Amino acid sequence: MMVDLVMHGWAPFRAWGTADSVPGVLRAHDELARMDLDTYIGGHVHRLGTKEDIKVSREFVQDLWNATSKAIAATDMAPFFGKVEPGNNWAGFNLYLQAVADQVEPVILRKWLGRLGAVDVFTRENALTVALSQIVDAPHDL
Repeated sequence: MMVDLVMHGWAPFRAWGTADSVPGVLRAHDELARMDLDTYIGGHVHRLGTKEDIKVSREFVQDLWNATSKAIAATDMAPFFGKVEPGNNWAGFNLYLQAVADQVEPVILRKWLGRLGAVDVFTRENALTVALSQIVDAPHDL
């Protein structure tokens, strides 16, 4: 049992609920995928999960991670600070994160809408969370 990691049939909850580490979410998927199991109890959903559910969830999370990496690499942060009043760095940073999410959201929706529930509901917020994680946590092993 590993609650709130794989929401079989669903996209991750907004900003992964209370997850402290998006890289940890990716690593936990890998740990779960290596386990010899037939049934996965993820909690908060209406059915038990399978190895295939774990695989699909990991693919989704990796797609979100990769699309966000590409958007960050393609988006210069500096111009966004010039769009806000001087010294309001958080406002400029927020504009930058929103621009990254603007690029990520259509990529994820194109592939995942109809495959996982709530992709249309939580993708933008999850992309913002992933972007912040990539900038702040800056893991090099994913």
